[in-house]
Amino acid sequence: MSRAARSAVLNRYASDGMATTSPQRLVVLLFQRLVADLDKAHEAAEGGRIEATHDALVHAQEIVYELRLALDVDSFEGAKELASLYDHLMEQMVEANRTKSTATIQHCRSVAEPLAETFAEAHQLSVQAAASSLAGQAG
Repeated sequence: MSRAARSAVLNRYASDGMATTSPQRLVVLLFQRLVADLDKAHEAAEGGRIEATHDALVHAQEIVYELRLALDVDSFEGAKELASLYDHLMEQMVEANRTKSTATIQHCRSVAEPLAETFAEAHQLSVQAAASSLAGQAG
């Protein structure tokens, strides 16, 4: 199989996987990637790799932008505060990209990581509740 054909198959597999991922799981995956991007940006900034820092921060900004767009601020208590956190993260990532400040990147990570953990925990609880409900219906 050629490299191009292999790449096309892998891309299709990945896109099909995302198409069948629940919205809750997708949020967890996005947050995991956000934290990874911030780690990459921090490491690149420490090493003076300006372009790599920029690329990682831009991708992180795209994730937060999409999360913010998808958030319905009237859907649950605390959604407006979450929107404000997203806005703060976006502002700080823009600043970090402008200055290449490792401290600002670390601040962004310190905001994003607890959110990532919270969404992962909420998703896990949701999966467990669904499994319990199915087990109860089967029994």
